[in-house]
Amino acid sequence: MFPRVKFSYRIDYDSVSCYWTDGPMKEDVQKVLNRFESYTRILARDDRKEATGYEWGGTLYVGPKYLNANRSLSNERKISIKNHVPYW
Repeated sequence: MFPRVKFSYRIDYDSVSCYWTDGPMKEDVQKVLNRFESYTRILARDDRKEATGYEWGGTLYVGPKYLNANRSLSNERKISIKNHVPYW
């Protein structure tokens, strides 16, 4: 999906956070992460999410409850943007 981008991940109990510098926009990575969302159904009577899992290769898995994309900009990228966009 994003061949030249190095991603790192942090796992904390029921969440996975994905980090990278420069590269794709946050929204594009979040779309990929959403494919692995495991808690999708909200139960009306007590307003909580239920583990529904996701399918991968014909097998149903239950993954993290929260998937977060976190993009940062390198100093070089910030300078490049500053040079192309006045008043940034």
